[in-house]
Formats: sequence, structure tokens, C-alpha cells
Amino acid sequence: MYGRLIGTAVLLGIAALFAGIASAQEAAVAALSEAARKEGSVVVYGPPGESSRRAFSEAFEKAYPGVKVSYEGAFGPAHLTKIMAGHSAQRYIADIFINGPEPALALKRANLLQEIESVIVQSGIKDADKWWLSKLDFIDRERKYVLAFWAYPAEPFYYNSDVLKEADIRSWKDLLDPRYRGKIGIYDPTIAGSTLPKLNHFLHDKSLGEGYVRALLAADNKVFVTRDDRQLAEAVARGTYWIGIGGTWQTAAAISKAMPALKIFPAERLAEGTMFTSGFGNIGLLINPPHPNAAKLYVNWLLSRDGQAAITTASGQQSGRNDVPVDSVPVPIRRDAKVKGFVEYYEDLVAGRAKASELAKQLLGR
Repeated sequence: MYGRLIGTAVLLGIAALFAGIASAQEAAVAALSEAARKEGSVVVYGPPGESSRRAFSEAFEKAYPGVKVSYEGAFGPAHLTKIMAGHSAQRYIADIFINGPEPALALKRANLLQEIESVIVQSGIKDADKWWLSKLDFIDRERKYVLAFWAYPAEPFYYNSDVLKEADIRSWKDLLDPRYRGKIGIYDPTIAGSTLPKLNHFLHDKSLGEGYVRALLAADNKVFVTRDDRQLAEAVARGTYWIGIGGTWQTAAAISKAMPALKIFPAERLAEGTMFTSGFGNIGLLINPPHPNAAKLYVNWLLSRDGQAAITTASGQQSGRNDVPVDSVPVPIRRDAKVKGFVEYYEDLVAGRAKASELAKQLLGR
């Protein structure tokens, strides 16, 4: 009887402790919210496009009335130029940076980012079981400054289902079959985009490696190269090319409504799988932010379940959190245990893109 009383007392004590922690976290978020309202806004430098602006603005403004998101959308290099010029002149123009891994890591190397984990006060964010890799997914070597909040398998390639069947291809190596010569299109792998990380994956895969890349891009393989994803998708849909490497599900979804032969090849059918990407889903907290409290509040909102759910619904990209519904995420880019994945977006691996680009330039005569 005495032992039961002790056990009950211990359990009640633990429950009280966790209740106290939760209460303290709620109070911290409330205080941060109040301080952010006094600042009035948060400046987010994020990905281009109206859909990105809505995804990274509207739900936050609804959750925290009185804190307006001043959103500027662009590709990473354009943001880098403005941010670095501003900091050189001691003009601190942005609070939050959201973009691809390379520009985010460039800001880290320029010492323009502050640690993220120290500003997290909202409950649940630091819980390892909430994240797909059982940890906060920092991509920088220091594991402090750039955090990936998206993680999903990249689309392997478009294919024309009137000409090819899924059973025809079981490995990336099968694309070297002579019957595909002159029938493969590819988004330009010499520049930043959807193909360059794939080449980086090939170079790191021991069963593929540099030899595979050289064979794929060899002159006698007659690969068609374009910088227009829509052109690539339409060419595959019409059967001009049978395979299109570097296409995106967004483009395919729109075109396949009119030309249903255009499909995305399922990654689980490839022996080497596909690369996992964080896309534009990487966040950095800039040093000397003009709205420090609003910036901290934004980080906590974005990494929370509610924030990730809102962004996933708006963007169609899969969150790195395990507790966010995936109904709005297209099947080809949903994480699946059946897909062999190469997580390409970490700093030490992203560095390999430079080698991949130079190799592609050499092989394509650029």
C-alpha cells in the first residue's frame, strides 16, 4: 500500500513537472508574441512566386494579428547580394532567410546567421520523435545555423507511358541502353536547378559514380539539354523524347491533364533510388535582425506543427515533421519507406555540386 502511494506521488510529481514546463513554454511564446506586436512586422526573404509569398505569410499573419510579414521573394543569389551589401553598409534589412541550401550555407560561411535552437521556446519543436530523422535537421557542419524543414524524394524523371512501361526501367543504369539514345531530355545540369543535385547523387553513389555521368552525358548519347522545364515536359508528353531528367511534379501535374502520357517515374522502382531534397525549405535567422522578437516568433511558428501544416497545405511540399498531414503532398514526392534515398542537402554533400557542374560543363562543351 505504501509503495503504491509512493508510486502515485512520483507520477503526480512528473505530471506536474511536465505541466509546469508546458505552462512556461506557453508563457514564453505569449511574451514573444506581445513583443513582436510592438515591432509590428517581420521581414522574410524567401523563395520566388506568389504561392511562396502566401505560404510563408498568410497563416502566420492569421496566427499573430498585428505582426505583418514583409515578404520579398527571389532566388537565393539575388537575396545574397542584397543581404551582404546591406550588412557591409551596416544596414540590416532582413530578419529571416528561407531558400535553397547553397545560399543559406553561404550566409552561414559569411557569419551572417545566428544560432536557431537557442531561440526555440515553443513546446514540441525540439522533440526528436517529431522529425523524420529523429532530430532537428540542421544541414550545416556546426548543426546550429541552417535548419531544413522540408524533406522529400526528388522526382526521378518524366517518362512517356505510351512508349515506356515502369517495368522497362529498374535502375538509373538502364537509361544507358542504346534504344534510349537521342530519346532523353535533361534540364541543364551545368546550372543551379533540379538536375545538378541529381548528378551530385550519381557521383556519390558507388554503383553509379563519375563513369555513369560521363556515359549519360556523352556526345554520342545525344541528350537534349534545355533550361525550360515546360519545354522538357511537353517534349516527353508528345513522345519527341521518352525520358526527361530534372522535371518537377508541378509542371507535370499541369501538362498531364491535357497530355496524360506524361508521368513521373516512381522512385521505388529504381535500385539506386533517388535523392532526398529540402528544396527551398531551409531557414536561417539573420544576425542583427531589425525585428528581433518578431524574427524569433516567426522561427517558432514555422517549426511548430501548426506552422508546418499550414505551409505544407499551401506549398504541396512535405514537412520534415512526422506529425503533419500529407494529403496535399503529391504521391511522387511523399517520403516512403520503399524508396531508397540519398539525403543530398547537407553541407559536406552540397559541396559536391560544384564538381558535378564542372563535369557537366566539360561533357556538354559549355
